[in-house]
Amino acid sequence: MERKYKVLNRLKGKITEQGESYRSLHEKTGISSSCISNKINGYYLFDVEEVEKLCNALHISAEQIAYFFGINIA
Repeated sequence: MERKYKVLNRLKGKITEQGESYRSLHEKTGISSSCISNKINGYYLFDVEEVEKLCNALHISAEQIAYFFGINIA
């Protein structure tokens, strides 16, 4: 879990860099603020639909998914 947590810290940084908050991401994606928080903090995993919505909201390209979410798409 420690490695995943470090990767998700990158996602936290991206959210801050984009000037977003969990609340603003909720408004853009429909994912609840508490759900985003729980998943970024490693309590649960993001599903594919959530990853897609967050990537669109944060302007994360397909090539960057592994960097920010710690998952590979093949």
